[in-house]
Amino acid sequence: TRPPSAPRSAISNVNETSVFLEWIPPADSGGRKDVSYYIACKKCNWHSGLCEACGSHVRYLPQQNNLKNTSVMMVDLLSHTNYTFEIEAVNGVSGQNPSTRHFVSVNVTTNQAAPSPITNVKKGKVAKNSISFSWQEPDRPNGIILEYEIKYFEKDQDTSYTIIKSKQTRITADGLKPASAYVFQIRARTSAGYGGFSRRYEFKTSPVSVVASSDQRQ
Repeated sequence: TRPPSAPRSAISNVNETSVFLEWIPPADSGGRKDVSYYIACKKCNWHSGLCEACGSHVRYLPQQNNLKNTSVMMVDLLSHTNYTFEIEAVNGVSGQNPSTRHFVSVNVTTNQAAPSPITNVKKGKVAKNSISFSWQEPDRPNGIILEYEIKYFEKDQDTSYTIIKSKQTRITADGLKPASAYVFQIRARTSAGYGGFSRRYEFKTSPVSVVASSDQRQ
């Protein structure tokens, strides 16, 4: 007897954080009836093309090793990420020659999802009628950020708010009242939709400066 040949005709069905794989058994079972399957998962970098093992957070339904059926579901994947899955056929004699692996590879890219909330907002220049601030891209963009939406209102008047949209990670809100507190929230959008708003950030405009006129000087 001998190890089985590779599985055949693997196909995938992909969404944001899960992939369903199915395949046809090997043409050559190695003359044995104890063929099972092992799934290797690799996460691959967009730019370098280098891959690394997916890690323990990925779950396999029903299991990763010793699969008897010809399908498996991987869940808890990352959105908008390149993965390579290797479906390997093994039998009772495969371990006798571990350097020879017979597998079929499937390359997939998970779909974009809504981004995670923005958590890092930094106040910039403050004037009597304007406030500037900037923020960092979400920790988990889950896709390509298309734009940001900034919602703000005068403190304690949250039923009357203004919305600004920006493609940059900074903005100046103007037309504000002097010496007044304003509340700002930001959210990001990918092709899959908007993420949740950030927590509320409160910034205050500067007061009107008082300049002494020349005829008051003695």
